[in-house]
Amino acid sequence: AAALVVCGCGLTRAGYETAPYLVTTKESRIEIREYPALTLVSTPMSASADGEGGGFMTLFGYISGENEESQKISMTTPVFMKDAEDGREMSFVIPQDVAAKGAPRGTKPSVEIKRMPKGTYVVYRLEGARSDERIRSAKQALTKWMDSTKRDAAGPFIVAGYDPPFTPSILQRNEVLVRLQD
Repeated sequence: AAALVVCGCGLTRAGYETAPYLVTTKESRIEIREYPALTLVSTPMSASADGEGGGFMTLFGYISGENEESQKISMTTPVFMKDAEDGREMSFVIPQDVAAKGAPRGTKPSVEIKRMPKGTYVVYRLEGARSDERIRSAKQALTKWMDSTKRDAAGPFIVAGYDPPFTPSILQRNEVLVRLQD
């Protein structure tokens, strides 16, 4: 098992800037986190079985230089995916140094710079690989938690993926989160 962990480190999120947050409460797999406002680059994605539907490559193109400044931008974690009223969307977090200077606009009309609002988010950590069933179960657990604590969501559920799909499932980090109303 130790060899798998050591070998797998090159296949995971190690070395990538991760969106900052502060854990204020932890209850089993549920965490309450404070996130600052984050700058995102976002694009629509189709409803495919793996939940990605081409959005990843569009965003990868953006960070590879398909933006108005032809700027290469470092990959970050997590990749956010959400179902919103206006459709499914995938987002990369813009690194803090790039966001501070102003993220360049994308060259494709489907690529937009957006903000994830700062706030309190409730997060459920998934075990292993992402699947529709695990995501559905996490959403149910978060809904049950919100009901029991009399808290309301202030937006849609968001799936956060931290690792490439070829990462061994035992090493994958995936979460479901939702912003809470103040």
